[in-house]
This record gives sequence, structure tokens and C-alpha cells, in this order.
Amino acid sequence: MMKCAEVFTNMELDINVPVVNMEETKKNVLKALRKYRLCRNNLSDERKRRIMEMVEKDDYQSIEHTEEFQQCAFIWKMEDAVDKLNYIEKQILREGYMTVDKHNWVRMSRKLNVSRTIYYEHRDKTFESLAKKLKIAVYY
Repeated sequence: MMKCAEVFTNMELDINVPVVNMEETKKNVLKALRKYRLCRNNLSDERKRRIMEMVEKDDYQSIEHTEEFQQCAFIWKMEDAVDKLNYIEKQILREGYMTVDKHNWVRMSRKLNVSRTIYYEHRDKTFESLAKKLKIAVYY
């Protein structure tokens, strides 16, 4: 512990917190969600299941560079990131952006029982959280 005290005591603290550029981050999240829907439409559940089985058996090297494998990986990454969000964030993304239905803020604000303003505040926070999990957030 004495060594830590010697090293850390005289270090200057960096108190600058990175600030998220919400407009650019929102664009990245919407692109990712658009690509997710395209991948879901292009990749059959059966093919996705087979790819996942190959990955589980560590027998995927022969298909690693195929478009289907890349689509499956993208879907998995998106769903894994969404699974790590809180309940409201999951609901906003799954029901508002990850389905084939066009996003409708009126429908979503009714489901969440919130005003338009509150819905968009939740949505922006959700986009920021997802972007950070996917490492696609843009900072100033």
C-alpha cells in the first residue's frame, strides 16, 4: 500500500467528464437499429439457430467471414446490449424500434403512460445507454 501512496498522491486528477454528442449518437443508434431490422429480415430463424450452434461447438471458422455469420453476430450484439438495459429502456427499444412496425411515439407514450416530453427524455437516455453499451456513442 505504501507504493500506491507514493505513486498516486502527487498525481493530478482528471475531472473532465466526457460529454456525449446526442445528435450524432442518436444517428448512430438509429443506423444500428435499422441494420438490426434488416439483418433480422434477411436471416431466417433456422439459419440463425444453426450458426449459433456452430459457435457454441466452436466450429464456426469455415463460415466466420460470410454475410450470414456477420448478420447473426450483429443481431446477437444488439440483443445482448438491449438485454443489459433497464425495463423501460428495453421496452422502448423492443416495442418501438426493433419490430417491423414503424416507430410511433404516440403508441409508445401510451404504453409507458407518459407525456410526449417524458417519452422523448426516456428515449434519449435509452439511446445514450445503448450507444455506450455498443461503443458507438459520439463525444464532443
